[in-house]
Amino acid sequence: MAEHFVLGSSIETALSRGERNGALHSFDMLGEGACTHADAQRYFDAYCHAARSIGASSRKRGSAGENGLSIKLSALHPEYSWAKRRECVPALISRIVALAEIARSNGIGITIDGEEADRLEISLLIFDELITHPVLDGWDGLGIVVQAYGRRASAAIDHITMATRAAGRRIAVRLVKGAYWDAEIKRAQAMGLDSYPVFTRKEHTDISYLACARQLMNATDVVYPQFATHNAHTAAAICAMAQPGSAFEFQRLHGMGEALHHRIAAATGIASRVYAPVGRHKELLPYLVRRLLENGANSSFVNQLMNPDLPIDDLVRDPIVTARQHGFSPNPAIPAPRDMFGGTRQLAHGMDVTQAHVAQFAETLPGAVADLQAGQAGSGTVMPVHNPARHGDIVGHVIGATPADVDAAIARAAASRWGGETCPLQRSAILHRIADALEAQMPQLMGICVREAGKSLPDAVDEVREAEGQAEMGGQCRAVVARSQQPDVGRRLAGRLGHDSGAFMVQRQRVVQPGDEVAHLVGILLGIAPVGLAVGQDAHRVLVAARGTTDADVDAAGKKSLQHAEVLGHL
Repeated sequence: MAEHFVLGSSIETALSRGERNGALHSFDMLGEGACTHADAQRYFDAYCHAARSIGASSRKRGSAGENGLSIKLSALHPEYSWAKRRECVPALISRIVALAEIARSNGIGITIDGEEADRLEISLLIFDELITHPVLDGWDGLGIVVQAYGRRASAAIDHITMATRAAGRRIAVRLVKGAYWDAEIKRAQAMGLDSYPVFTRKEHTDISYLACARQLMNATDVVYPQFATHNAHTAAAICAMAQPGSAFEFQRLHGMGEALHHRIAAATGIASRVYAPVGRHKELLPYLVRRLLENGANSSFVNQLMNPDLPIDDLVRDPIVTARQHGFSPNPAIPAPRDMFGGTRQLAHGMDVTQAHVAQFAETLPGAVADLQAGQAGSGTVMPVHNPARHGDIVGHVIGATPADVDAAIARAAASRWGGETCPLQRSAILHRIADALEAQMPQLMGICVREAGKSLPDAVDEVREAEGQAEMGGQCRAVVARSQQPDVGRRLAGRLGHDSGAFMVQRQRVVQPGDEVAHLVGILLGIAPVGLAVGQDAHRVLVAARGTTDADVDAAGKKSLQHAEVLGHL
């Protein structure tokens, strides 16, 4: 199987095998993203060696007429992400320019491969720098990949063509369907995003591919289109939309689509390039899994092509006709990420801080709280709360608790009639409203987590989501108790984060008379504001109270007090 999908274990072996089949190739050095700078250096050295080896067989016919090299930016830097753009972008540009100089001197091209959707913006930022780099001036061997399954694919092509035209350059654009669909769906669900970054129906991806193909065909003054497809209908549509004399090529994966592309070449004379992975068997697994997922899907053209019972008309059906049958609606079997539980509850709302516009918003998150005081102020010392990352930034002030304040808090709790005047369904409704309030106040709570506790933005998002999950879990518990004569003691509970919360139902009881068991209030608990996870732990204490326990809250540590106040202020 490895030999079927990989052209060779080394670039020399791959070049030798590639010469025998007579086709042009774009060689890809197998391997996923670098985890360390040593990994990145090793990948960079491998790319440099491959570029020189490919160039040794070049006949100097221009990058479009020679073998090429595909590179992954995640292999060239271990921190390739928007959050680390200030560190990784200069380093990546330096390495890509060095590779481009080798490619240019050897008469070949290099193509920046497509990766996960959260890296699209930073890849375009790097492209913008490269397209105007003086060292690459006058060279048309730079290429970039666009993945049509991405909902931003068309916008990405607009950006690429406008930037290229403004720079007075010409580049190659490889249009592919996309290779990370399953991972994109899972990531959006885990993060609780409002929508997916990819289309959820194959026909929508096919339509996107055709729309992007038309955009590329209309920009051949600055773009050399490269259409990577194994779909006969897509290939026929591209041939139909091409103007006489248009310069473009088709591409296929090594080990796939060979018969189709031979037929295209015989009928039209349009050349096909082979995307050829190169590497040892131990580096093959991630690539092989993506290929198996792609071809194993029932909707895959390659899969359907092997079905002798499938009518030809169904195999080459226009995707627009198929999409019209369901009104261009998303796939109902894949609900929006937050609705993955079928309406019984929503996943806690998340935020993708890897995106540029979200990161810019996050930099302006509010970080101050209004004064909040339950009863009289304590008699302890007033202490300033400093931002641990910026010691001159005073976030607010807190008053430490004394033993007398603890006694007063317990007395107030003892006088409360919360436990005796609310039924389980009322408590359940209250907890669900608390979850909604936490979601609505996410920016404010994130700002406090960042400024007072020194948390990173992803950690701040996770903490607020955890608090939502605690409240949602408690709401489920009280609702189950209220609707059942025999509560399902031991039942596992799931919160808004979508996984097993680790909590389960218990039933507290005491014996009033022999044989007479009744549920009862546990009593008064003294809560101490925690040093870490203040938002999540505050939500947990509210949950404890809603279960039938009176909570006397005291900040004995003097830490995370503003987060504590902010949460309770919104509840």
